[in-house]
Amino acid sequence: MPKLIKRLRLEFIVVAIIFGAIIPKVCNVAGMSAATKQIWILVVLNFIVATVIGFWAKKVHAPWLVITFMPILFALSNFIFHINNHQYAYYLALTYLALSAFGRFSGTRVEVDTDDDNIPDLVEGGFKSNID
Repeated sequence: MPKLIKRLRLEFIVVAIIFGAIIPKVCNVAGMSAATKQIWILVVLNFIVATVIGFWAKKVHAPWLVITFMPILFALSNFIFHINNHQYAYYLALTYLALSAFGRFSGTRVEVDTDDDNIPDLVEGGFKSNID
């Protein structure tokens, strides 16, 4: 079990708990209006965090599974604790997953410059056979 936790990177789990469950609950307890919470916390802040989690996972070569922590925890906390009383929270969880996947899997292709002027002449004089 410790190897699994080490491999899944504990910091991703902590970030998922903070932004997927604690901050939305704190907003409810603090009496933040529903529109403010939906726009600034669930959309703007969590969209940025989900994208950063994806890029961060790519940078530290974490397994792809870590990008699912925040969306799953957000959906589960909504289902169990009714943090958001609307169905849109599940669509937000899918959007968080898509943004994290975008961050994790984007930019993996190597760009090849196909400009003919920049290709070096690797073999000068061409191929020559030793057979006469």
